[in-house]
Amino acid sequence: MVVRLSSFATVLGLLAAVGSGSSATTFDSRAETGSAAIYSVRPDGHGRRLVARPNPPVPYFARSPDGTHIAFFRAEDGAVYISRPSGANRVQVTPPGSGYGAPVFSPDGEKLALGTPGTSCGPRCTTLGSLYVVDTDGRNLHRVADEGGGPSWSSDGRQIAYRGPLGIYVVAAAGGSSRLVGPDGRLHVWAPRGRRIAYIGSKGGYGVPCFVNADGSGRRCMSGFSAVWPPVWSPDASRIAFTYAGRKSWLAVARADGRGLRRFTVRAQRPRPLAWSPDGNRLVYEEGFGVQRFLVRPLAAKARSTVVASAPVRGRLTEDVRWRAGRISYVVYEAVSALTPGRWSPARR
Repeated sequence: MVVRLSSFATVLGLLAAVGSGSSATTFDSRAETGSAAIYSVRPDGHGRRLVARPNPPVPYFARSPDGTHIAFFRAEDGAVYISRPSGANRVQVTPPGSGYGAPVFSPDGEKLALGTPGTSCGPRCTTLGSLYVVDTDGRNLHRVADEGGGPSWSSDGRQIAYRGPLGIYVVAAAGGSSRLVGPDGRLHVWAPRGRRIAYIGSKGGYGVPCFVNADGSGRRCMSGFSAVWPPVWSPDASRIAFTYAGRKSWLAVARADGRGLRRFTVRAQRPRPLAWSPDGNRLVYEEGFGVQRFLVRPLAAKARSTVVASAPVRGRLTEDVRWRAGRISYVVYEAVSALTPGRWSPARR
């Protein structure tokens, strides 16, 4: 099956969806070289520190929900591994040369969803790879979808939402038949609790936030504007944040039923929300298209944003951002040329 991409924005969306899950990322380590590291900072932008950099270096990794482990693809032997964030206690999960990549942990950290690479069929289309699930000890590797990517786990770990040929599908993590729940959907994210899935759908030629239950019922899409980037659920699953794009762009928040829209002015062009504060009163968002930065903004009408992180000169910030226990942690992709000892440090504000 071929998925045809009708616009540059759709290409960006598919790239994000194929290699993403609960912690979205827009690249797959099979095509990257370099090193990734975890940093943390206080919400006021101070107290930045290195949390972990795997040794030996890996160009991309997915963090477990509790942050105690990472999963990554190792190009040297073509296998997926799990280790501590420091690189210690490495365990091989998939056979060498198997081609699996873009791992995403289940909510309990006991399983991984994996994808195989898609293939290009021209400048405006691509074929999707297959979707697999495996235990973190390497057992019970099985295919759950012939064509799919961007797995997003249900909060109980029993089901997976993924991007397939015709939109958003749901399948049991144990395998079985898939159900199309979001026709023409992309950039999907399962709520941190319950059965609700948010995604970007199509309405009147625009990408708009949509909501649907895991059984396909209760589908509702917003209208009157365009939305880009994946939606981000609040910790209590009562709201989503997204990018509202019209004549200008805003950060926007709506309830999980698609009502109660609020827009928040920021200076960034097409700001991208990434994480909520634990109390649901602030957002971490990204501004890019040049100097890539993370900022924090309170959800108040005239509040100001605070810069908390900037990309290194020869690297970039990834979308894996978490806000817990009074600190914001995030993953930085560091280019190889920037890793000469003594030459790289976190960018100052």
